[in-house]
Amino acid sequence: SKSWHMRLTFDKLPGYTNLHRCKLCGKVVTHIRNHYHVHFPGRFECPLCQATYTRSDNLRTHCRFKHPMFNPFTRKLEAPQDNVDVKPSLSVNNTTEKS
Repeated sequence: SKSWHMRLTFDKLPGYTNLHRCKLCGKVVTHIRNHYHVHFPGRFECPLCQATYTRSDNLRTHCRFKHPMFNPFTRKLEAPQDNVDVKPSLSVNNTTEKS
């Protein structure tokens, strides 16, 4: 399971309640679930321009700035736009991250 794998990937820092060191890169983090996705990404793809992100919140930020009329999670346009080709679902893939 993912939680078992995260325990193998991070060490809790002694004397700190919420700091963990990543065994893969040495980075000290407070949110291990977010950092976990840096090394073991599930990819979130923009259905409008195919930009990919390792985290859903980064996809949401991308859509807010690059496609302000589109909500990537409801897959709906807030106002009519011409010639918008939307894929049927967000895909999980291994393409390179773009902004």
